[in-house]
Amino acid sequence: MGLIQIVLYLVFVAIVAAIPFDIVCPWLLNKFREIDSQLEKPETLLYMSKAPFFAFIAKVLDFAKGYGLLFVGFYYFDELTVLLAVGIMLVAHNWSPATKFQNRKHFFLILWGLYSLLYVPFFIVFPISFIVFSLVINSFMVGLILNVIFMILCVWFLQLEPIFLLINFIVFVVTFIAFGIQLFQHFEGENNLSILKSFNNRSV
Repeated sequence: MGLIQIVLYLVFVAIVAAIPFDIVCPWLLNKFREIDSQLEKPETLLYMSKAPFFAFIAKVLDFAKGYGLLFVGFYYFDELTVLLAVGIMLVAHNWSPATKFQNRKHFFLILWGLYSLLYVPFFIVFPISFIVFSLVINSFMVGLILNVIFMILCVWFLQLEPIFLLINFIVFVVTFIAFGIQLFQHFEGENNLSILKSFNNRSV
């Protein structure tokens, strides 16, 4: 692939990753509701709520970001381009211009898609380990960081492609930067409670 194709791909990754589907889909839902309100509805016709459908679509599209964008990279481009795409994708997704570069910290679905592409069993392992870590630590934020570290160990233990370790390193750096100060505040504050500690505190 030539330089122009690589640049176009990376720009495409940035644009798609920057789309906040969890905001766009509810906006579309409101537009559909406005259209529905102007239609004459026969009394015998049942109208089902579109909200669950649009919420599901938003989550699928965020998952597809991580899976689809990297799938194209692996299929058509070299490893360096893929690594650049991972960094651009995560940064554009979290600090999107569409949300005025707000640090949104919404990584779970896009990372789920990314890890599912790297190794099919991660489709099951990633969400389960995330839930376990989050419950044990009593924090989704720390649970995600620990889960990324766990994925690094899995890639190393399973002896998967070396590029997967580099991808994991980029994921770790971006997520760690995103949570940053909040992560340190968690360990310094009273929120640093495991499930066992929380249960014991309630029992006293």
